[in-house]
Amino acid sequence: LLDAVSLEVVGPRLATFGPQALANTAWGYARRGAAPRELVDAIAAATIDAAGAMTAQQLSSTAWACATLNVNTPATYEALANAALGTLDELGPRGFSNIAWALATAGVREDRFMEKLSKALAEPDRAEALSAQALANTCWAYATLGVRDP
Repeated sequence: LLDAVSLEVVGPRLATFGPQALANTAWGYARRGAAPRELVDAIAAATIDAAGAMTAQQLSSTAWACATLNVNTPATYEALANAALGTLDELGPRGFSNIAWALATAGVREDRFMEKLSKALAEPDRAEALSAQALANTCWAYATLGVRDP
């Protein structure tokens, strides 16, 4: 029933959602663990259009949700990573870890984002602020994407 409602009600309206509503919708379906493929594709397309207007938190949660929902549209991750370039200070350790993890999970290598993340992590006390999980996810993302420290 939820899938039918999703396709009839949510899917057609995604293009009209603001960044917060889109991020919440993507996150909600990802937490559920499933969504109809048509809805996942609509989330991916809407994210490409909305990424530039998203806050750091919205970028992080949407990237996580897209990877969790197996969005297979590289342009979605490219849009999220490009939008995140200007928000690394606001993202915080968990946020940039989520985006790096999402990129690696999707197999999308965004060198500008990963390079900027490397520089941010080299700042005093920045890497120490990472939780063990965020550090592991970030290291895994670098290894998975084959990114070497610049």
